[in-house]
Amino acid sequence: MNLGVYTIINDPLPKLFKIKTINVEEKQFEYTDSIVELLKDELKVDKMDSEFVYALSLTYGLVPRGILLVSMGNNETHIANMRGLGIGLLLTGAEQFMVFHNHPGKNKRPSEADYEM
Repeated sequence: MNLGVYTIINDPLPKLFKIKTINVEEKQFEYTDSIVELLKDELKVDKMDSEFVYALSLTYGLVPRGILLVSMGNNETHIANMRGLGIGLLLTGAEQFMVFHNHPGKNKRPSEADYEM
C-alpha cells in the first residue's frame, strides 16, 4: 500500500501537502519495532543531523493512514506545532496516533523538552 508523508500548508485554509509516498506492506503495526524499522528504512531518521518530529496516523486496528511532519529543528531542539499536528491528524482521518522524533546527537535519553511535549 502507498503511505503518504505530509506536512500542513495554509492555502488559505489548512490542507495536507504530500512530501513523498512510501510503499509499505498493508498490515497492522503490532509492535513498535516494526514502526522504528519503517522510520529508519524509509525516512532515514537515524541518519538525520537535525531533529525532526513526526506523527503516525493510524486506524483503531493500527493500520497506517499517513505520516505527518510536525516540525523540523536543529541538532539540539525543535518547536512542535500542536495546531498543525491536530489538523493533520484530522485530515488523515486518524483514529489513533503516535508521535516520535529522532535524536541527532545519538543520545537516546529523553530530554526535559521531550517529557514536556
